[in-house]
Amino acid sequence: MDEPRDVSILVVDDEGDHRALVVSLLKAGSLSINQIVECSDGSEAVAKINGSEFDCILLDYDLPGVSGLEVLRRAVENDPDNAVIMVTARGNEEVAVEAMKSGAVDYLVKGSLSRENLDRAIQSVLQRQELRRTVRRQREELVHAERQRGMLETLGSTCHHFSQPLTSLMGRLDLLLEDDGALTEKQRAFLAECLECTERMAELLKQFHDVREYRTQPYIEGTDILDIEVGEET
Repeated sequence: MDEPRDVSILVVDDEGDHRALVVSLLKAGSLSINQIVECSDGSEAVAKINGSEFDCILLDYDLPGVSGLEVLRRAVENDPDNAVIMVTARGNEEVAVEAMKSGAVDYLVKGSLSRENLDRAIQSVLQRQELRRTVRRQREELVHAERQRGMLETLGSTCHHFSQPLTSLMGRLDLLLEDDGALTEKQRAFLAECLECTERMAELLKQFHDVREYRTQPYIEGTDILDIEVGEET
């Protein structure tokens, strides 16, 4: 596990007493928290989510005006990585399923909130975020590696096509230089210079080809791609 990092949490609940309880439980827990932001209605929550980044959003299901589910949907639309834990007084599966299908990462019941289960839920959120970052980074590295591989394969093919006529040209220049009687000294010097340039070109093509052979080795050894996408239950 990485070193614990400071986290920023948004608490959305229209009941002031319950917000105060959640904040006190968070402060008493084991998390290293650098910011707790509170808001009491859905419109304010949407504005804060759009204007700031939070590691976790504790969102009340029953909100006046803009509902908790609507806030959840807008949060996920704004950023699919927004980690929302739905909190509600209704402890039934229908509400839980609805929240999870709408993009919540977890579900807690107000009556059973404790320092321990709040800590556990948020720690799970943070681990999930880290896994997502790892997946994203690995995918980006693999895409970059594949693009490089494609470019180097093209380079190798190009080197191959150039090397054939170049080899033929060097052979013909050698044959011309072997004919002592047909060439003046000036012509011989000119052909020798052409042969030298051609040989340098051939050496460059070989170097390019060697780079291609080296770079087609595995780019990311010992890397596992983590698939954490969760499909809807049927």
